[in-house]
Amino acid sequence: MTNLERIMVIGNLMLTLVMSVILNAYTFVPC
Repeated sequence: MTNLERIMVIGNLMLTLVMSVILNAYTFVPC
């Protein structure tokens, strides 16, 4: 695996993690 592929995989994992955290924050915040 090249460095570019590793960076892309880590970037995708971080993106999905951040998106899930943001969605959870939106669901937990009372409107």
